[in-house]
Amino acid sequence: MPQGHIPNEQYTKTQPHSTGMPQIGNQTLKESDMWGAKPFDQLACRIGFKSMRYDGLFTVPDTDKSLSFPGSLGGMNWGSMSTDPNNHLLFVNDMRLGLWVQMIPANTNKISRGSNGGEAINTGMGAVPLKGTPYAVNKDSFMSPLGILPEATVWYAVGH
Repeated sequence: MPQGHIPNEQYTKTQPHSTGMPQIGNQTLKESDMWGAKPFDQLACRIGFKSMRYDGLFTVPDTDKSLSFPGSLGGMNWGSMSTDPNNHLLFVNDMRLGLWVQMIPANTNKISRGSNGGEAINTGMGAVPLKGTPYAVNKDSFMSPLGILPEATVWYAVGH
């Protein structure tokens, strides 16, 4: 598995993978997968993609800017599935939203603050402190300049 460079952090050397099951949306992104509504939008998405470190599904957050795909808002959703018993198909709601992620020193002035001025527990995007560590995670959606997902959308139907 990819290893990070944060001192005293424990990184796993292996990661179990499911076998014999459909792999829904676990493909490794490539620059050619970057999409844009207009040519300049696609170019900006490709430049953004190339500017981040990306090691596939198990990209480890580190002090450089990396792409987490799917991000913490992605993967198979909690919503229900639909079946087509006549054609033996299962339809799964699967969201693939990438995030750029960067570990930053927790003593930064960029830490998200709650309405009372204290540290927010988790405000979602932006810099969020990681309790018990000297780091905060700075993150946001990886979007095109036009606010569109830069990855080409793929629809999956799983059948046998």
